[in-house]
Amino acid sequence: MQIRGSVPSFWQQTGLTAQAKITRNIDLTNNAFLKHVENINGNWGKLLCVNLMAKAKKEEQMITDTYEDLMKKNNLQNARYEYFDFHHAVKGQRFDRVNAVIHKLQPMIENFRFYVEDTVKRTIQLTQKGVVRTNCLDCLDRTNFFQGKVAITVFDAQVIPL
Repeated sequence: MQIRGSVPSFWQQTGLTAQAKITRNIDLTNNAFLKHVENINGNWGKLLCVNLMAKAKKEEQMITDTYEDLMKKNNLQNARYEYFDFHHAVKGQRFDRVNAVIHKLQPMIENFRFYVEDTVKRTIQLTQKGVVRTNCLDCLDRTNFFQGKVAITVFDAQVIPL
């Protein structure tokens, strides 16, 4: 199980090419942010937040700064934040460069495990104890690619005995 979504703060963008702007400061955003994280922790346990925004784009950097401020302000025990400038890393069609961050996060991803049920005996063999939450600006291509890499990592753990 993986989740995706926009950065959990209050910001807006009109259309895909319009300039993004923060609509509430960090103090007004904090309670909603904490509820979001607590909901994820309650449903899936630990949380790995992967932010794929571009540093070179002013709007994306502004939203990233807010996200990072929220993470630092709350010092969350069951959440880890990982920034990865996807566009910068894969410049020149070098998608293999995503492998380095996947390798870095692999121990945590594998530690989250996955759900296994014996449908014959109707018993749960293994439960997932964490989730990867991935975002970019529009939660499309970058997120799809990165989540695919995470899925392959989990699949490998499923077919290769731990």
